[in-house]
Amino acid sequence: MTSIPQERLFQLEYYPSDFFYSTNKADLPDMAGCEMLEYNQPNCSPNNDDLNSLKKCYELELCRNQDLIKKMYTRRDYHGAASAKYNDYQTIYMFEMVKFMNLLIGIILSCLFIYYNRT
Repeated sequence: MTSIPQERLFQLEYYPSDFFYSTNKADLPDMAGCEMLEYNQPNCSPNNDDLNSLKKCYELELCRNQDLIKKMYTRRDYHGAASAKYNDYQTIYMFEMVKFMNLLIGIILSCLFIYYNRT
């Protein structure tokens, strides 16, 4: 088995419960609510004192956080699949190289055998 180059080894040091949206899941709106908040952007300026608007800003950021986490999981899964595919191709390549070398050595030895045993 071939070794994986060091730059391909990484460990995501987090747990799903580490993220803000997961610890405050009760405040997270459903998917339709997230889409509505994204469509109707609330006024999230620091000078805004409207509690309803601030709550919507908070929920919008929770939705964005959840979306970013899903994208991160997707990239992690893609990277894992790409790494496995790379390892598979490395194994196939090494196997084909061994077959090629065996055939090449066999042909050379056959030619030498024929050359030295001519009558």
